[in-house]
Amino acid sequence: MHVQRAEEYYARGMEQTGPCTDDISLAAAAAAKNAPRPARNRRISVRLSGLVVGGIGIWTVISKHSYVSLMTTSTYPTLAYALIVAGVLAVVGSWLGCGGVTSENRCVLLIYVFVVMLVFVLEAGVGALARLYEEQVGPELKMNLNRTFLENYSMRSRETSAIDQMQIEFKCCGALRFEDWLVSEWHKDEEVLKDGVVVPESCCKTPTSLCGKRDHPSNIYFTVFIDVLFKIY
Repeated sequence: MHVQRAEEYYARGMEQTGPCTDDISLAAAAAAKNAPRPARNRRISVRLSGLVVGGIGIWTVISKHSYVSLMTTSTYPTLAYALIVAGVLAVVGSWLGCGGVTSENRCVLLIYVFVVMLVFVLEAGVGALARLYEEQVGPELKMNLNRTFLENYSMRSRETSAIDQMQIEFKCCGALRFEDWLVSEWHKDEEVLKDGVVVPESCCKTPTSLCGKRDHPSNIYFTVFIDVLFKIY
């Protein structure tokens, strides 16, 4: 008799608590599903930013590698490679964060936080260094570039090719002014003097043989390399 009543009370209790228990379970499941979403969005943002930053660095290295020989310092190439490193770290960090959350591994999560902080420091450092270099080293860079133009053009094939390509692509002539070509090592060549050429053919708006004999604005570019330098990197 007592056992039968106890079973009835137990069955009634299960009927009363059953719906509440189901509601609680559904709420917990919904919370568990929605809780990681902000963190997942942050990881996706870190991954995308890493791809963008790394892509910019790779594009800079690939598309502007021919101009590196004209730089008197390794700062600009270093900045490009730093962007690539930051991008790779950001992508790796996002995967670490995903794995750490899935496995609930505290060590992996700590590494993820460290990598993300390192990425932010790298990106901030690249921006600050680029700004500082542009403001403080500009005058020295101008003089060193001009020396490279005057002393190395036609003397070193790598620099000569880079200068010609740069002058054609960016429609400029000379590092500081086109008249500087008259005192360059290139202009001391006997054939150049004999032909009466005053600027290289790459300075001409329409490069042809001996087109550099006439230094008129209608024939050659008056824009100089230093004016377009900071647009390159």
